[in-house]
Amino acid sequence: MRRVILASVIGLLGVTGILAFSSNQAFLNISNRNLLIATNHADYLLKNLKQLPLDTVLSEVRQGAWNWSPKDLVAKGIIPLAGESIETQVNGTNPIRVTVITRWNESGRKNRNVVLNTLLTKH
Repeated sequence: MRRVILASVIGLLGVTGILAFSSNQAFLNISNRNLLIATNHADYLLKNLKQLPLDTVLSEVRQGAWNWSPKDLVAKGIIPLAGESIETQVNGTNPIRVTVITRWNESGRKNRNVVLNTLLTKH
């Protein structure tokens, strides 16, 4: 009888470990997918920003024209993550450092963000 109970406990621990591992893997898969999507959204913004003259970039970013809410993302044909918003900042004059911060909510975790930086100069 003791052997049966011991074998059952060991089996239960093994199954519990496998379930915990699978659950964690699924969560990490979703988390990494969201990180990739958020990075792509920030990269999309940067690619569009790089097509503008430097003076336009400076003035529009400082006026908040490149800060995108979830509604702005949808209007541009982008499917936002939960609570996603993009903030753009500039520093300097020539070259200027452009910082794009994408923030979103991830279920079961605190708010997450990804930051992309680039330098832009006059041609």
